[in-house]
Amino acid sequence: MSGEINVLSRSQTIVVEPPSAAVSVINAGPPGPGGGATGPAGPQGPQGPEGVPGPPGPEGPSGAGYRHIQTSPSTVWTVNHGLNYPTVVVVDSAGEIIIPEVDYTTPSQVVLTFSAAVSGEAYFN
Repeated sequence: MSGEINVLSRSQTIVVEPPSAAVSVINAGPPGPGGGATGPAGPQGPQGPEGVPGPPGPEGPSGAGYRHIQTSPSTVWTVNHGLNYPTVVVVDSAGEIIIPEVDYTTPSQVVLTFSAAVSGEAYFN
């Protein structure tokens, strides 16, 4: 048996007999608020498979650094570090961070000037 049914209201219910009969919906409009062809969301599905690893990233910096040890107290330390304008952290002989005046005389040489004679270490990265 075949035929056509026009449904003008979403509040109508259509029962198809026998239950195994095929039903085609043609020109279905969007579902109305709170019902229609949609229902509540179902449970979350399982996690998908792991993706393909990406390409390797660019080569990072060498990690090279330089440590300068100043054993005799001085107000000026001239340090040849062989790096290209590195950052510098200075600690005195007690291990406290101190902040000198920093003058890069060349990309690979720095002059550290202190307000008082000090010994300690300078770390360059």
